[in-house]
Amino acid sequence: MMFIPDTQHECRMEYCDSGLQIRDIMLAIFVMIMDGYGETLKIRPFLIGRWQSLSPAREWKGYTPEWDVLRLLARMVAFSALRMVAQVACTMWAVWRTLRRRYPIANYNYVVKALILSSFGRGFLSLMLVWHYDSPSLFGRVIDLFVFSSNIVALRVWMDCSGLQATMLVSLGWAARL
Repeated sequence: MMFIPDTQHECRMEYCDSGLQIRDIMLAIFVMIMDGYGETLKIRPFLIGRWQSLSPAREWKGYTPEWDVLRLLARMVAFSALRMVAQVACTMWAVWRTLRRRYPIANYNYVVKALILSSFGRGFLSLMLVWHYDSPSLFGRVIDLFVFSSNIVALRVWMDCSGLQATMLVSLGWAARL
């Protein structure tokens, strides 16, 4: 990566007009890991045995999770990756159907970047690792709502469209996540 000196900022990364840069991919991986952790919060009450011992964060000092816990977390992260791919693909298809007459040639990598960057709110799930919440699934739902609204704003800004149109496109993508 090449850094370009700027008078206002110390350094700025070179802009990429096509494809995804490594920072976008790294953020996508972080979002998938946090989404996978959020999914474990939803199913934790239904699990028995060792997985429930992960629940209180104050007991983690010196704790090493067992292999079945790590395998379950890996499955949840893989499931989250599939959900994210389905969401992005469905949203890109809907955006293409919407924009193909208005903009015959467009770089749809902006849609992917907008959805990945606007999913930064998943990082708030890391607060579950530090503090104990009475209702972790409710906290996860609030974060889902925050990410959903961030996706709407990002798509609305990128497409320069109405809020209703952006809401419909993002809703279609989120429906693919289910």
